[in-house]
Amino acid sequence: MPSALTYEVVIDNNGDFSSPEFTSRTANNTVVPTTNLRTGTNHWRVRAFAGSEASDWSTSTFDPGPVGVPQAVSPANGEPLKQPEDPPLLTWGAVHGATEYIVEVDRDVDFIGAGSYTTKTTSLVVPDPLGAGTWHWRVKASRGTGLVSEPSSARTFQILPIDVPTLISPANDANTQIEDVVLDWKPVPGAKSYEVQVANNETFTNITETRIGILGTKYSPAKGYNNDQYYWRVRAIDLGGTATPWAESQFNFKRQWPDRPWPVFPMQDGFTTTPDTVNHDPFALPNKIITTPAPYFQWTPVQHASHYQLDVSTDANFSTFASCRIAGTTYTPGNAVYSDTSMSRGSEEDCLVQEGSQMFWRVRPMDAPFNDIGFFDGIQGIYSPTQRFTWDPVYFSGLSPMGGVTVAVPTFSWTPGVAAEKYKVEIFKSGAASPIHTKTTYAT
Repeated sequence: MPSALTYEVVIDNNGDFSSPEFTSRTANNTVVPTTNLRTGTNHWRVRAFAGSEASDWSTSTFDPGPVGVPQAVSPANGEPLKQPEDPPLLTWGAVHGATEYIVEVDRDVDFIGAGSYTTKTTSLVVPDPLGAGTWHWRVKASRGTGLVSEPSSARTFQILPIDVPTLISPANDANTQIEDVVLDWKPVPGAKSYEVQVANNETFTNITETRIGILGTKYSPAKGYNNDQYYWRVRAIDLGGTATPWAESQFNFKRQWPDRPWPVFPMQDGFTTTPDTVNHDPFALPNKIITTPAPYFQWTPVQHASHYQLDVSTDANFSTFASCRIAGTTYTPGNAVYSDTSMSRGSEEDCLVQEGSQMFWRVRPMDAPFNDIGFFDGIQGIYSPTQRFTWDPVYFSGLSPMGGVTVAVPTFSWTPGVAAEKYKVEIFKSGAASPIHTKTTYAT
C-alpha cells in the first residue's frame, strides 16, 4: 500500500494465529521481536494501515533455529589447578541471542546431581569449594524460559591437593622433654583447617587425643598429658573438606612435669631450702620437734598444679599413710580439703598428727583434668623430699608457783600456749591420785 503509514506484524507458532507470540505496530518496514521465539516453524503475517483502512494480510513462515551451543575456552581440558593460586575460572564463547548461561560442575561425567550455576556473562569462578581431584564441567546457553541449548562438550580440570603440613616443634627427637605441650607446624596455603592426633605409640593405634577444626597452626591441649612418651601428627583440610596425608613425627617427645614442691614447715633443721632432684634421707638430719599447739604443713607451689596430695605416716616408707587432697599450699589437719570442684572435708582426709609420735610427711602436685584414663585424680607429679618430725605441743608456760616454793597465799597463774575459752585447775596433795580441789576459770 503506497500510502501506508503504519504496519502491524504478528508472529505465532500456530498457523491460525490464535495465540500470538509477538505483536507489533510500527511505522518502519522492519521489526525485531522482543520476545524469545520457539525453535521450529513460526508463522508471521503483516498488513498495512492508511488511516483506518487496512490491507490484506501477507503471511509467511520461518525457523529461528535452535539456541547455539557454547564452546568452552578455558581451562584447557585436564588442566591442573594449584590451590589457592589458581581458582577454577571457567570461560566460554558467547552465543548470539543468549540472555544467560547455565554451568554444571560435577565429580562424575554423567552430571547427575551436578552443581548448577547461572550467569549472564561468559565466565564463572566456581563459588563452591572443590576438593582435590578431577572435576567435569559443561555449559548451556539460554534465550529464556524453555529455550536452552544443548550442553557443550564436557571438559575436565584437576584441583591439585594442597601441601602436607611441615612440623616445626616439638623437635623430632626421642630425647626431647617438654613440660608445656605446644604442637607447632607451618601454615599450608589453601587450608581451611587442620586436624591433630596425639598417641603414645608410633602406629597411632593408641590415641591420646584427636582434635579437628583447628584454625591456627599451633595446638596446646586444654587438658594436660600424663608424664609419658608421645607421637603426634597433623594434616590440612582444604576448602572442599579433602584431607592431605598426615605429617607425622618420626620420633617422639616426652611430656615431663619436673617441678617438685619443697617442704617449708615442718622442715628438719639443716635441710636445704634450695629445691633439687636428690633423694634425701629423712634420717640424715635430726628429728624436727614442733611445739606449736596447732600443727600444720606448708610447701612451695608448683606450676600447673590444680591441687596437691599430702601424705602423713608413722612409717618412713609410707607402707600405710593418711592422704589428703589440698587446693592450696598450706594445710592444718582437720580443715577442709580439695574434693573435685568443691571444698569439703572427709573423715578419710584429716591427715591427723599424733602427739608425741615420730611422723613423716611428703607432698606431690596433681594436675586435673587431663587426657588419660586409669587415674581419677589427675596427673601425678613428683613427691617432695620426706620430712621427719615429732609434735610435742606446749599448751602452757610460765606456771606459777612451781619448783616446790613456799607461799603464804597460793595464787596460780600461767601463760596460755593456745587460745582457750576457759581453763580447769586441779590441786592434788602430794602422792594423791584424786584432786582435793577443782576449779573452772576464764582467767589465767
